[in-house]
Amino acid sequence: MDLAEGRIKGAALREFLEWYRATFGEGDLPHRLAGAPTLRSLPNLDLGLAGCGVLASGWYDADDIHLLLDAIGRDRTETEVRKLVTVGSQAAVTRTLTGLHRTVMRVVGSPKLHARFAQRLWSTYYDTGRVESVCVNEHTQSITYTDWTSHHPVLCTMTTASDSVIFALMGLSGVTVSQVSCVLDGAPGCTHLVEWQ
Repeated sequence: MDLAEGRIKGAALREFLEWYRATFGEGDLPHRLAGAPTLRSLPNLDLGLAGCGVLASGWYDADDIHLLLDAIGRDRTETEVRKLVTVGSQAAVTRTLTGLHRTVMRVVGSPKLHARFAQRLWSTYYDTGRVESVCVNEHTQSITYTDWTSHHPVLCTMTTASDSVIFALMGLSGVTVSQVSCVLDGAPGCTHLVEWQ
């Protein structure tokens, strides 16, 4: 298996893992990770600690995060994984955007500003990938990720789900997100639409 390139910031991952432990119990993740390869960039991983010991300010190798996410998906259907990741991501982003990352949210406080500063927001979580955020009309935004070497299907679902929180925090109502394309299906980038009333 080829190793994924790039690193991922611990902030949202830490909150997602904390939500996961609270939702599925402290014994679920250790069971799923039993026998998994060593996660080299996660030397402080401790499944008994809050956030599993992941540091919010730390940067972790994408291949280690992929192994962790694969373990979460083991013995679950694609639909089950998508549902739990969507709910968990929304919870995680809500928590990160009420703390230190609140200032970032103020910068991208409208769809037009999101289009202008999407790359800056993206770069607080990933060190690879380009983002294009386009105002399609007054109620729709199209967001596309390309050159994202640390892509993983769970991360793709996380980024899509997180925009439902980000755009709702802009004061928009009835926010929904829908996946349009993914590199796993042969598309040149991962695109989703954010729509609101």
